[in-house]
Amino acid sequence: MASRIPLVLDETSNRLRELPNGDDLNLAGNNITGLISLSTTGGITVGGALNVTGESNANIMQATTATFTTMNATTVDATNFLQNGQPFTSGVQADFNELVPTSPAFILNKPNIPDDVNDLQDVDGLLGGGFSGDFNDLINIPSIPVDIQDLTDNNAIIPDDIEDLTDNSNLLVTNFLDLEDTADTYTGQADKLITVNSGETGVGFIGQTELTLDSGQVTGALGFTPYDGNANANLYATRADFSGIGDISYDQTTGEFSFNNGSAYLTAEVDTLDSVTTRGGTTTNSIGVTNLTATGGVTAGSLSLASDLTFDVTGNIIIDVNSGGTGGTLTLGGQGSVIFNSFDAVTTNSSFQPATGVTANVGSTGDPFDFGYFNTLVPGAISPPAGNFALTATGANSVLTLGAVRKVTLSAALQVPELTDAQMLALASPANGEIVFNSTNRMYMGYIDAYPDTGQWVSLNVSYGGEPAGTTHDGMIAASDGDNWDPQGDENSHLNVYLDGAWTLIV
Repeated sequence: MASRIPLVLDETSNRLRELPNGDDLNLAGNNITGLISLSTTGGITVGGALNVTGESNANIMQATTATFTTMNATTVDATNFLQNGQPFTSGVQADFNELVPTSPAFILNKPNIPDDVNDLQDVDGLLGGGFSGDFNDLINIPSIPVDIQDLTDNNAIIPDDIEDLTDNSNLLVTNFLDLEDTADTYTGQADKLITVNSGETGVGFIGQTELTLDSGQVTGALGFTPYDGNANANLYATRADFSGIGDISYDQTTGEFSFNNGSAYLTAEVDTLDSVTTRGGTTTNSIGVTNLTATGGVTAGSLSLASDLTFDVTGNIIIDVNSGGTGGTLTLGGQGSVIFNSFDAVTTNSSFQPATGVTANVGSTGDPFDFGYFNTLVPGAISPPAGNFALTATGANSVLTLGAVRKVTLSAALQVPELTDAQMLALASPANGEIVFNSTNRMYMGYIDAYPDTGQWVSLNVSYGGEPAGTTHDGMIAASDGDNWDPQGDENSHLNVYLDGAWTLIV
C-alpha cells in the first residue's frame, strides 16, 4: 500500500482532505500505538522519557539523561557516564596481564620489561672494556647494612622484652629449682635465710635463734665487757661511787663520782622560768604565784581568783568569749552581784535578756532609775508610785495612744482637759472622736465632715427627738420629745435610760 498522508477536516470547505504540506498534526491528548517503525528527515523532540526496547542506531545522539542496557558506540562523549549506577571508571579496571587487545582491561603501549639480563642493551657501553666488574665501580649502589643496628624495625619484628619472645623449646622455667649444693628438700625450713657455709662449698639455713643477739654479744662487738654486778673491767659508775652531797665531780683515776658542796643540789646549774619553758611550756600541775605579770595573752581553760581582779590599763578592756569564731556565753555575777561603776554609759550590741525561768527586775524599790528612754516599751504591767503618775507626750500635736486589743479599763474618774474658746480654736484640726471640756461647761467632740474634709467641734449631748435608731443596750441614755417619741405616754419630754430591755424614766 502506498504511503498516505493523514486525512484532516478542511474547515474552509468542510471537506476531508490530506494534511497540507507545512501544517502540523496536533495529537494533543492522543497516543500513537502499534507503530512498527518511524522514519524522519528531521529531528525528534521528546518532552518526556524516550524508551526504546529494541536497537537504537544513530550517528549522533544527544540526551541530558540516557539509560542503555547494551551500548555499541565508536565515540562516547558524556559529562557523567554511569555503568550499573556507578561511574564508568569504576566498572573498567586495567589488567597488566590482559593480552586480548579487545578486552576493556587491556593496557596499550605497555613497556617491554626484560626477563633476563641478556634482553638488556648496552647502549652506554657499560659492559666489556668500560666495566671493571668491581662492585664498588657501580653507581647508585644500594645501602647494604653490615650490622643489625643498621636495620629499621618498621614491623616491630625484633622483640625488646623477654615477654615478646616465644619459648618454643621450654628454655625458661616458671618454678624455682633446687640448687645442686643445697638440701634436697625445704620442708621445715620456713622463715629462714639461705647462706653460704664457711667453707664456701654449699649453702645452709639460718633461723631466728642464730639471728637473736643478746646484750653480751652487742657490747662484745663494740669492745666492752658487760657489768655483771661483780666484775667491772671497764670501770662503769655504780651507785656506791656516788657519796656525800655537793657538786658532782668525777675522779678519772678511781672512776668515782662525788658531791663537793653541802647544798644537796647542782649549784653549778642556774635555771629561770624562761629557760625551763623553752624545754617545755605546758604542765598539768598546779602553779602558785604571788603576782602574775603577763605582757602577752593569758590562755586558760578556767580562771579562778581568790581575790579581786583589777585591770590597770590606759586603753580598752575587751572580754570576748568565742570558740573558733562561734560565740559563747559570758556570765557575770553567779552567786554575787555585778556592779557597773563607770563614768560613761554602759553599752551593749544586743539585748539584756533574763535567763530562762528567771523573772528579772530593772532597778528596785529604793534604788530606782532616774530616767528610762525607750523607742518601744512593751511592759507586762506598770506599777505607778504612791503619788501622781503621769504619762506625758510632749511636743506640738503629740498623741498619746492607748491601743488595747479590746478595751481600756479606767478604775478612776476620766478627766478630759478644760480648754478655753481660744485654745480650742488654736488646735490645728480636731480629729474624729477627740473630746475636750470647754470653759463654758460643755463637752465637745471633734469630727470631720465628708466635704469639705476639715475638722469641726460639735457639742456632745444625748440624742433628743425620736427613739434612737440602731442597736440599743443597757445603760444607753436618750431624751424623748413626747411627740416623735413618747415612751411615758404624757406627751412631755423626758430623759430615759435603757435597762433590762426597756426604756426607764430618769427625769
